[in-house]
Amino acid sequence: MKLDRNLEEKIWDEILEKSKRPTHDKFQNEIDLTDLNILKCGRPSEEQIIEILNQISKLDQYTSLVLPEKILYEIDPRTVRKNVRPICLRRIRSKTEAIEKKITLEKLIKEKIEEMREKFISNPEKICEDYAGINYRGITDKKVKNYLMCDVIEGYLHAKDAGILIETKRYDTLEKLLKSKEIDSFDKETRKKIVSAIKSITSRELMTEKMKRIPGYVRKVILTKQSERVVLRVPSTTTKKKYYKNIKFRKLPQFFIDGNFPELNSEVYASWMDVYTEPSCNCEEKTFFITYLPRRVNQIWYCVHEIAAFLKMMMDDWKKDNDDLADPRIGLSPFFIPTLEAIEFYKKLRNQVFVKTENSYKHLPKIYLDIWLEKLIRTNRLKSFIESVSYVESANFKI
Repeated sequence: MKLDRNLEEKIWDEILEKSKRPTHDKFQNEIDLTDLNILKCGRPSEEQIIEILNQISKLDQYTSLVLPEKILYEIDPRTVRKNVRPICLRRIRSKTEAIEKKITLEKLIKEKIEEMREKFISNPEKICEDYAGINYRGITDKKVKNYLMCDVIEGYLHAKDAGILIETKRYDTLEKLLKSKEIDSFDKETRKKIVSAIKSITSRELMTEKMKRIPGYVRKVILTKQSERVVLRVPSTTTKKKYYKNIKFRKLPQFFIDGNFPELNSEVYASWMDVYTEPSCNCEEKTFFITYLPRRVNQIWYCVHEIAAFLKMMMDDWKKDNDDLADPRIGLSPFFIPTLEAIEFYKKLRNQVFVKTENSYKHLPKIYLDIWLEKLIRTNRLKSFIESVSYVESANFKI
């Protein structure tokens, strides 16, 4: 879809405006905590952490919080990102367990938060340990997926702000593509490959003519084999007119809302953990992890652009008219939906907390946003963190 140039310019301006972080002099008031005697290693004491959290909680929109420079470790933030302890969700060992217990990301996160809060109550000194990011393991591929909580919040906001600038492509089946007029836009060689792919799928499944005549059988077999989408482009959050292109999501958890395939639908409780991108986003942060962590071959890191793209795909699916029941939709997400309370706390951390250096005031690097967001959650200062959204039982997914 070709966008009106003026509309595209307007959306880009809004994206860039929201991505800017206000400078220290934009705030009328200031809470100065630079006299805190932080250890050289950058790790505050339990009392200092509680004081900082209390002050963050009290911030209004006109007030900034200033911390001493020693609050930051004496190493590069990306090194901190690689080595800080992740929030490991409970490992689900089998598809049977996931389906029988109806495992969702929301359940696993809430369970983990409760566990961490109980540990904090029994041993408050543990608050000095730093955690950042969500970590879970796929059931089938056994790969460990990772992402920052602040990237999910940024991705959620970006999916809303970027709107129609995120362009996605879905083909529920190769057959659907073959029958569409769009097939005419491909060259002869490409059309041959598509036809060949359809035949190989049919051959692989060994479908007899009798099977083909069973109502819904072809849809059940072929449709679910094509659980992939291509995100043609997703805009940068910081650079105007810059797009990250051709991100392909694979093994999407599909859900038929017409109710004709209850057994198939139940598999979304397992398949959401196996979602991955290939090719993935080529932004700087994503490239850094792929390039500089060669020993962690079993690890996958999601970036803010992939998260925004996934949430936009879900939003597009569940906005469909109810008469289009035959098409599958993404049934569950590996990325949580943040509550308004979580978004507001995150914005305070991002925009209103500064580190005072010798010559300037700096915002907290991204990894520290996650570290302090986790401390807020663990100490129960952020009671409502993820939104309760039912994807698989009713079409009420909203962004």
